[in-house]
Amino acid sequence: MKLGEHLENKRWAQDLTLRQFCLQNNVDCVLISKIERNRIQIGPKEIGIIKSAYKVSESEIKGLDCSVIEYTEQELVNKLPVFLPHDITEDQLKNLVEVIKNA
Repeated sequence: MKLGEHLENKRWAQDLTLRQFCLQNNVDCVLISKIERNRIQIGPKEIGIIKSAYKVSESEIKGLDCSVIEYTEQELVNKLPVFLPHDITEDQLKNLVEVIKNA
């Protein structure tokens, strides 16, 4: 099982929304959201936050799949701001997606 999925299940078992959970545990909602969606590399800082907020042991964390889910090209395009020029070419868009992927 993915780490993020496991942690999200623990939060839901407490019957808390993401915002409620973050306020109760004094943690950053954006970071917790990325952790639960497996969109961030788990390092020592994240492990400390996970252990504190979710009340889990390091061995429980190590027993789960901590790999990051990469964004697809379409997901990246969907995340682009609305203020991009409407006349952007497909090549320009592909170049922009590559820059974002490598950032």
